[in-house]
This record gives sequence, structure tokens and C-alpha cells, in this order.
Amino acid sequence: MTQEGVLIWDRIDANRRNSRFLVLAFAVVLLPVAAYLAMYLMLWVAMVLGVMAVGLGLAEVFSEDDAWLAGFAAIDAVISVFILLAAAYLLFRFASAIVLRLSGARPVTRAEEPELWRTVENLCIGAGLPQPQLYVVESRAANAFATGLDPERASLVVTRGLLGLLDRRELEGIVAHELAQIANYDTRLGTLLAVGVALLRLPLGIVIAIFRFLFRIHWAVGGGLLLYLGLPMLATIPFGISVADDLLAEDPLTGVLFISAMFLPFYVFLGAPAIAYLLRTAVLREHEYLADADAALLTRYPEGLARALAKTGAAGSSGMKVGASTAHLYVVDPLPSDSLLWDRMFSTHPPLAERIAVVAAMGGGVPPSVIREAEEAGARFHSAPGADR
Repeated sequence: MTQEGVLIWDRIDANRRNSRFLVLAFAVVLLPVAAYLAMYLMLWVAMVLGVMAVGLGLAEVFSEDDAWLAGFAAIDAVISVFILLAAAYLLFRFASAIVLRLSGARPVTRAEEPELWRTVENLCIGAGLPQPQLYVVESRAANAFATGLDPERASLVVTRGLLGLLDRRELEGIVAHELAQIANYDTRLGTLLAVGVALLRLPLGIVIAIFRFLFRIHWAVGGGLLLYLGLPMLATIPFGISVADDLLAEDPLTGVLFISAMFLPFYVFLGAPAIAYLLRTAVLREHEYLADADAALLTRYPEGLARALAKTGAAGSSGMKVGASTAHLYVVDPLPSDSLLWDRMFSTHPPLAERIAVVAAMGGGVPPSVIREAEEAGARFHSAPGADR
């Protein structure tokens, strides 16, 4: 008789289907963004190819022969598309390594963290999982995350603050939550989402970074450029609508293409990132609840996870280096309260109080007084000296 798996293994197939759906959905959303980026990338590639053509003495040939000029444009387009595809593939292929580096995680040995190693080993044996690579972030923030494309290449990361805040049973609950996500390929799903969101945020992120830099120089510099670029764009909207109306009456296809071109920048900078956030939020919130249930099932001790969530939420994650595109990987939402509005609006984590209530109701139930004590302990840890490091 075969033994029933401890985790909900049939979720693996569902997550693989979700991964394929996400790839398709993000491809559809990303296509206009990629076209927009390719258009600007083609300008830079054309400059490089033009310099090379001048160096080889081919500039006059391209300028006088339309066939050569068409070939030049085709080569420019192929190179630009190849660069974008290569960048997307490399971003996905090395996403886990990038996340680990950006978080400041360092690998730890058994001798350095014996308690963490024992906890992970015991739970991996119970779940039938290979042991992930273990990392620690030297931060007093209390949080954890897992990353990797499959269980054989997974990594589990905890912060120094989490190790100092939780007792052994509470740490088991958090580790079990992350192992559940590894086992059920939630980490692959999260990696796909991180790559997709990062790509779709790229144009808006570049613009925001430029204006932040200018505003740091002086508010008049940033404000002046914003007015210089923004007012003409707003002024052209009524004119564009009038032209589009005339074109639709004369040639509907041309009118539709004109409208699409007119609103493409708005889609690239605002629409696409919003759709990406909605897709990520819709998929991942339910996965957090399921991972909590798996963790309670694996440890056979829901109270440990409930206390751990209460402590971690009260302790907070201030001081962590976390980007909005990877925040969904963490066990508790690591974004600060002063993060960008749309990052807080489209949080991928369910309300922590709801998660704690669901876990606390499992088994024989956890008394509210136990949760309150855990929250108070987390609050004391947060207010302790050096807690903002």
C-alpha cells in the first residue's frame, strides 16, 4: 500500500498548469511592451550598425540602394528582438541567483547554523524533499522566503532577525510553509511572476528613476522637465482624438492603428504594470493560504505557525532590501508602509490577521491570548535597540 504524501501533491500539476497559463498571459500583456522597447532599442542598434557601416565604407551603398537599406532595417530589427528575448531568458534562468544576491543572502553551513539545519533536515525527511540550499540575511528584520525552479535547485532564506525572534516550534512552522511552496512548485510560479512583473515594470521604473534623480538635484529641475514633457502630451490628446475620429470615418483600419499608436505609451507605462499586478495578486493570494495549511499538516502543530506569523507580522521587515517585483516570495509582506501606492494596493499577501485566524482554527484551535502574547513579543522585538538595521 502506498503511503499518502504529507503535502498536497496534486497541487503540483495545478501549479504547472498555472505556470503555463501565466507564461501565455504575460506574453499577451508583454507583447505591446516588448514592441515599444524594441522600437527604442532599434534606434540604438541602428546607431551601432551605422558606425560599423561607416567604418567598413558601406554607408554610401546603404543610402543609394533601397534593397541594402531594407536589409539594414531587417538586421536592426532581428538584433533588437534577439536582445530582448535573450534578456528575458537570462532574467528567468538566473532569477533565483539575482534574488539571492539582491536580498544580501549568504550561504550557511551546518556548523554555523546547527538548529536551522536540523529543523530543515527533519521537515524535509517528513515531506520527502531534497534539502534546499540554506541562506541567511544578516538583518534584524523578521522574514523568510524560498526560491528556485524546482525542489532540486531550491534555496531557503531566513533573516537573522527571524532566527532570533522565533522558538524552535515557531521556526518549524515558517520553514514548513516555505518547504510547502518548494514542494508544490509555488517557487517556480513565483519566479515566473517576478520575471514578468520586472519586465512589465521596466519602462515605468526607468522613467521614475530618472525623475527621482532630477528631483534630488532640485525640485525645479524635475518639476520643469515634468511640465515640459507632460503638458504637450496632454495637449495632444484632444487633437489626436479629433484626428482619429476623421480617420475612422475615412479609413477604419488606419483609424484603429492610429488610436492604438496614440494610447500605446499609456498602456506600456500604466496599463501593463497594473495588469501584471492583478494577475500576480489573483494567483498568489490563495497559494499563501494553501501553503499555511500544508505547513500545519507537515508539522502537526498549527499553533507554532500561528504564533510565528503573529510574531513576524508585529516585528516587521523594516530595513530589508526588497523590490516590489519579488515581494510576493516572502512569507510575510516585506514592503514598508511608505512604499509606492500601487505596490500596496496590489499586495500579493492576504491580510495577516486572516491567515493567523485560519491557522489558529486548525486542530484543536489556538486561544486568542496565545496570539496576543506572540504579537506583543514581536512588538517588543521591533522596538528593541538596533531593530531598524
